[in-house]
Amino acid sequence: MKEKEVMAYLEKAFRPEFLNRIDKIIFFKTLGIKDIKKIVKRLLDDLKVRLLKEWEITFRFEDEALNLLCKKGYDPMYGARHIIRTFEQLIVEPLSEKLTAEEILSGESIAIDAKGDEIVIKAKTREKLPDEYILTESEVFNTRRSEAIMVVDLCGSTRISNKYGNIFFTDLVKVIEDKVQKISQEHKARFLKGLGDGFLVTFLEPEQAVQSAIEILKVIQKYNKDVETKRRIDLRISISSGEVEIDSRGDRRGERVNMGFRLDKVKGKDLHETVGGIKKSEMPERNRILITEHVLLDLEEKGFVFRKIGFFELEGILGRHKIYEVLWE
Repeated sequence: MKEKEVMAYLEKAFRPEFLNRIDKIIFFKTLGIKDIKKIVKRLLDDLKVRLLKEWEITFRFEDEALNLLCKKGYDPMYGARHIIRTFEQLIVEPLSEKLTAEEILSGESIAIDAKGDEIVIKAKTREKLPDEYILTESEVFNTRRSEAIMVVDLCGSTRISNKYGNIFFTDLVKVIEDKVQKISQEHKARFLKGLGDGFLVTFLEPEQAVQSAIEILKVIQKYNKDVETKRRIDLRISISSGEVEIDSRGDRRGERVNMGFRLDKVKGKDLHETVGGIKKSEMPERNRILITEHVLLDLEEKGFVFRKIGFFELEGILGRHKIYEVLWE
C-alpha cells in the first residue's frame, strides 16, 4: 500500500479533528532479505563479543549458515522480531545447551555452518596450530613438562571497549590474534589459547618465546604506522619458564603459568629498585617484553639484548623475583 493510499484510508477512518492532533505519521517499509542479513550480522557481532568476554570463545559463521538462517527467519509480515526469535532458537539456545553440557569448553573456537536444512554448531580444536605443533595424545596424558610460557596482553582493553564499543574492541583483538598465531606457528608453538583481551602461548624453548615476542611487537609497530590513532595497538608481553601442568584438554596450569600472568601486570610503583636496575619512573608500561631470571639464564649467548629492571613481589607467588626486560627496538 502506497503512502497516498494510506493517507486516504486514514482520512476516511478518522475525523479531521483527530488527525490534526497527530504531529507526525511515520510510514514503515517491509523489510527485505538484505535488511534481514544486516540484522543477523549485528546479532552475530553482539554474540561474538559476549562469547569472547564471558567464555573466551571465538567462532566462525559460514555464509551457508547465514543464508539458511535468513531464509528460515524471513517473514515479511512479522519483520525483525521473527528473525530475532529464529536466531535465538537456532543459534543461541543450542549454543547455550552445548556450553551447559560441556560439549563446548571455555577457550575453544567454534564453527557455525549449514548442513542440509539444519544449522550445525561444532567446536574446533582449541589449539589453532598445525598438527605438527599440537600435543600428541600421549603427551597430553603426560601431565607435566617444561615449557616457556608467553602471555600477550592488549593495553587499555577496558578503556578501548568502553570508549569505542565491543565491536571495535573485538576487531582489534582479531588483528592481534592473526599476528600472534602466524608468528607463533613459525616458531613452533605447542599451545595457543585466547584470553579475551590477550593470548597464552607456550613453546618448548625460551628462545622461541622471546623471538616470537620480538617479532610480534615489530609487526604491531609496523601496523600502527598505517592506521588511525584510535586503532593503534599497544601490547605487554611477559615470559616465564619451567614446569607446567597439562590437563586432559591440553590447557596449561601451575605456578609458572601464574607467574607469566602476574608479571604481565607489574607497574613501576611496585618495583623494588636495586643496583644495576632502573628507577620506578623509568618502568616501561607498554610495548615491553618482561622475562624472569630463569628465562634469562636459558638465553645466555643467544644474541638477545637485556636490561635489569629490579625486583617485584608477584601476587600469590612467594618471595621477590628479579625481572629483566628484552630490548627489542
